[in-house]
Amino acid sequence: MTLTEKMEQLVQRVKALGFHVYMRSPGATFMVFVEGDNLGYLQINRLAGGVDISTVHVPNTSTGTGFQVHRGLSESDLTADKLRDAFVVMPHWGSARNSVRKYKGIEDYRRGDSFRAGYQKV
Repeated sequence: MTLTEKMEQLVQRVKALGFHVYMRSPGATFMVFVEGDNLGYLQINRLAGGVDISTVHVPNTSTGTGFQVHRGLSESDLTADKLRDAFVVMPHWGSARNSVRKYKGIEDYRRGDSFRAGYQKV
């Protein structure tokens, strides 16, 4: 199975679990998934295998753009609860909580810069 085919399966799985999916292009190996005003990030982990899930917040020099909350999940391990883990402000092990500012929704995220503006609902 190609990465594009794998990603299409993941898109369908995430949508079936009740989330909206945004991608920059059909061949991408990453997506932003949305429930209400909450955003999470999912990507295929080409090195370790499986998929990784991360939080999403406004970039800053202390904590970057998000925290990885799950690594190397198989498609069958991908549940709505595990996706929602990406909606936390910061995992319990994180630091510099005051540096984290969450986006106010997908449109706030897309307005951030020209790269994020390229995300479209699929």
